[in-house]
Amino acid sequence: MTHTDFTQTQSKNAADRFLVANDTDEVYELINEIEAKTDTEWIPLAKDEGNYSAVYGQAASPMPCFVEIAINSEDAIGIRFFESSTGPEIKPDTYKTLREAVDAFVDKNDASVEIIADGTIPQAKQIPNPNMLNLTVRDNGCGQPQDEFEDTFLGIHKPGLIKQQYGFTQGRFGMGSTGVLQFCGNINDEYNDRCFKFIASASHRDPGKWSWSIIRDNQRLGRFEYLRINGEIPRFTGTFGDSMRQKIINSSSKYNRQEDIEVFEPQEFGTFVKMYDYQTNCSRSQINSSDGFRPKLERYLVNSPLEITITEARYPTQKVVQARTKGFLPRLAGKENLLVGEEIDVFKCDFESEILGTRPIQVALFKHTDDLENTNKRGKDEFLKKGSRSDVAGTRTGIQTDHAVMITINGQTHGSLGTVFLRQCGFSKVADDTVVIVELDDFANGDLIRMFRPSRDDLKEGMPIAQRFLAGLETALKKSDLLLEEEDRRRSRRGSSKELVTRESFEKFLNRHPTLVNYLDFRQKVAAPYFSSEDGTETPLPKQDDDEAQIPETRRTTEGDGETVMESLRLPTYITPIAKYDPDGEHIYWESPRPMPLDIPVNAGKQVRFATDAQSNYLVRDILSGELKVSPSEMFRSVELHDGILTVTLKPYKDPDPGDSHPVTVELTRPSTAEIRANAAYIDFEATEIETDGGGVDTGSEEVFENPLVSYLDVRYKPAVNRPPRKPWDDIVHEEDRGDGTGDEDTDGRIIDDEASSAEASAETATPDTTRKRGMPSISYVYRADWEVDPDVPEEDWTETQREFDEHTLLRIEPSIDGSVSGLHLTINRDAAVLRSFIVEENIRDGWKKFVEQQYELALVFFSICDYLYFQESFDDQVLATADFELTDIVETSVNGLSQALMPMLINDDQLTRISE
Repeated sequence: MTHTDFTQTQSKNAADRFLVANDTDEVYELINEIEAKTDTEWIPLAKDEGNYSAVYGQAASPMPCFVEIAINSEDAIGIRFFESSTGPEIKPDTYKTLREAVDAFVDKNDASVEIIADGTIPQAKQIPNPNMLNLTVRDNGCGQPQDEFEDTFLGIHKPGLIKQQYGFTQGRFGMGSTGVLQFCGNINDEYNDRCFKFIASASHRDPGKWSWSIIRDNQRLGRFEYLRINGEIPRFTGTFGDSMRQKIINSSSKYNRQEDIEVFEPQEFGTFVKMYDYQTNCSRSQINSSDGFRPKLERYLVNSPLEITITEARYPTQKVVQARTKGFLPRLAGKENLLVGEEIDVFKCDFESEILGTRPIQVALFKHTDDLENTNKRGKDEFLKKGSRSDVAGTRTGIQTDHAVMITINGQTHGSLGTVFLRQCGFSKVADDTVVIVELDDFANGDLIRMFRPSRDDLKEGMPIAQRFLAGLETALKKSDLLLEEEDRRRSRRGSSKELVTRESFEKFLNRHPTLVNYLDFRQKVAAPYFSSEDGTETPLPKQDDDEAQIPETRRTTEGDGETVMESLRLPTYITPIAKYDPDGEHIYWESPRPMPLDIPVNAGKQVRFATDAQSNYLVRDILSGELKVSPSEMFRSVELHDGILTVTLKPYKDPDPGDSHPVTVELTRPSTAEIRANAAYIDFEATEIETDGGGVDTGSEEVFENPLVSYLDVRYKPAVNRPPRKPWDDIVHEEDRGDGTGDEDTDGRIIDDEASSAEASAETATPDTTRKRGMPSISYVYRADWEVDPDVPEEDWTETQREFDEHTLLRIEPSIDGSVSGLHLTINRDAAVLRSFIVEENIRDGWKKFVEQQYELALVFFSICDYLYFQESFDDQVLATADFELTDIVETSVNGLSQALMPMLINDDQLTRISE
């Protein structure tokens, strides 16, 4: 069949129609027209029949693919001005970054990169697509001559090879320009026969000579292919772009406001690239809105050396909206009032790697929405809005959720981390308001490919260099005073801090339940009770009778016939300071009447031991128990009683200086007279051997005394000790974790465990801090008045507490920055329905309401701690490091799931009878 010639006029007309086509149906019909009149041929892209792998092997997300097109335009402008403005003495590799090149020889007033959106107006009820968003990237860069057009634009790797000689270009890797094809058209169709991309270009060295083609997806043949007409790439001469220029003008003609926008003139050279029905993963409505295209683009073009114009031309009855951007950082300039501290925090991070080196990190921490005026709230949304509530959007933008951390090279993002990473670092309260930028400028090409996936998509987290980067970044962020202080401030501001669960009640609960302490400290789980018989076999203990059950916290032993009996209780008669402690029992005791000297470093805790005949359960048993008291009380950290050794941990008093000294009193109390009389039947008086020194109480069998056992110390402060090497979890220790009574730590969280001794004692040695795991989390409270919602207040105006709590939410948990229990923060709902309805429906007496509330809160605290430790051990560290969830989210869900059964489990029927009216 003979076809007519395809004249330059027809070629120009077809190119104009492709450039302004509103939808893929128009493109499809135009192709059919051309095929009906000419001899058309579809050539595999890059002349490769199997080009799918090259296209689909690029970025897996539409925005980084699209950014490659804009970056190619910036490169083209750099090349044009280099070829036009520099002499032969300037070599192509003289400038290492585009910014250097732009500052050196680019005329910014004559450099134009524009993104144009056209198509159909967004309408929520349109099926299958809510609207048709076509994106065109236009530039007045170097363009390509007609004899190079096919290889350059319709190849895959050739563009990158061409750019290799230019040290300042960004797209030297030959990937990305074709990646957009996988997101054009209706990608959900089984056969996407409406996937098109249009390209037209003319060289600045040979202006007015244009070439163009259209690329489509031929899924039935498994390839992308481009159009030749009558055996060659279509061409024409003259200017180009006038059809799109007129379309933009017509879109705003109703209000005659063309003076508010800049419309480009028809071009003699440059490049136009159009993607039809581009499936962006952000709102497809107004592309300059806070929900739209521009904010996400700016997470990839963080600090562009050239200004990019973004023009919206889909609204013919409205003013054309046009914006200009150079990226996230330049747009933030002048809006520092939105930031905590009103400036970006800039510091260096040493990744302790020859490849990564020391790199600058910028942290932009935005103020909490509740701290901003309404106008500033809208301004903040432009930078941080997480998604769109519009029916038109189709999908959330993920602007902040997916791009909280941007890893940039020459101002362009090559990999991103989401808010999950910040939460895993412990910054749960500030994650949604924090943007981190890590600059890896002049990163070697080989290292770039090893660390990042193609086309600025993401980190290759499985690669050692990427793992080293993540570990170094986490350590650096955990040392940021800006983030730590704001995180602590936001955690403390939610709810009230008036305590029912106090440090005292927390420790008392632990002291009553030594099996729980063993689990928190050593992960030793509760075992079933057994006793050994004479033949060596182990048999479960027989069920206790009622009399045995009435004597809690006593040990069972066996007598000659194997019968189980209850061991008698004894009262302590002495505590003697140990001057030199020997684990084998050959201690040196302090026998002088003078106070025993005790040296304490000014920056560390100290353990001192006493010999005693107090039973190991003396401090925790339910009857005839005692208490350890230290004066000054502020020095007391913790106490342990085991097999005749009382270990007391002290800390420095009031920031002392070396050479300071003061007395310390240690008291071991004994039961009151009334309690001794009431429980005299359980006391083994013969074993107790209490000395008679006056003031005795006649119990009917022996004279016993309730005055405490006292020992005196002379504390002397010496210079700070050299701390032992840090462990990974020791990098960050919050102030609230220090001096909390849960462990013997120095100012960086390490225990100093040396024997009580004189000033000549040897240097301190470190022991593992097991009690650190059982530290009490910080706790705050919310009430109905905090979270109850006025039905007339729209959801967007709710407070943070109203968004996170209701009557069925028992608690929320913020992660621990250092992985310890004491680093957790719990916010407990004191007006949860399960608690209040229990108190009302069970008619709890006024005097017992506080008790019920405290049991409720203690249960939430310890359920949370145990769940946290259990899940922490259940998940592999690598899983937790790469997971898309925060461990505390699982714990929170688990504990809240107990809500309906919680109160009946805590208060049994017998207790309920006693505490209700």
